[in-house]
Amino acid sequence: MGYRKTPSAHMRYTIDTGILAIGPGVGRGILASFDISPYVAFSITDGIDLLIVGTLLGIDLVKKNDYKPYLVVFLFLLVGSVLWQINESSIWQKFALAYAELFY
Repeated sequence: MGYRKTPSAHMRYTIDTGILAIGPGVGRGILASFDISPYVAFSITDGIDLLIVGTLLGIDLVKKNDYKPYLVVFLFLLVGSVLWQINESSIWQKFALAYAELFY
């Protein structure tokens, strides 16, 4: 709601919200349709989301439109995807253990 008075940014953030909603359905569809692990299905879903937002970001950059909303969502999706890929690493496990001990 912070950008409701800026229609171009509001539209882009609304589109990004819809893209975020695609992930769970596509992930479940991939799991139900193919004999693959959930880890692979969620990685594919992350890739699809990054591809869609990256394409929209690229289009806005080329057309010199307001690209910042897509950039923000792309960076958040990228960080989430990287964290998903390293969730079994020893570095992440140490961080998660320290976080859990600190807050729980």
